[in-house]
Amino acid sequence: MFLLSYHLDAAHLVVELADVVDLDNEAAIEREILRLLPCCGPRAIVVDLRTPLLTPRGLGLLLRVRDQAEERGVSMAVVAGHDKAREVLGAAGLHRVLRVAATLPGAAARRST
Repeated sequence: MFLLSYHLDAAHLVVELADVVDLDNEAAIEREILRLLPCCGPRAIVVDLRTPLLTPRGLGLLLRVRDQAEERGVSMAVVAGHDKAREVLGAAGLHRVLRVAATLPGAAARRST
């Protein structure tokens, strides 16, 4: 599994998640994001959801990654550019927990709030 990732600035690593998370790819996506979690350097990771479809497996994955990031002292935010993805996150009550924003600059600003 290969996820596109790049540094937004010195403090933010962005990981783009373009695939719908399902049983077949969940473990590989999680391993790849955890591999990308910085041990030093960027203090925040931003997961950029590029798909409007956010499955229960995707929600679980985001929560597990957030927990791992927090354990490493790295904050996490989520970009949900699609209305449907934001609706699912809102219905699940995860806007605050996952620091959800509609845009990349919004997510970068939420990383520590």
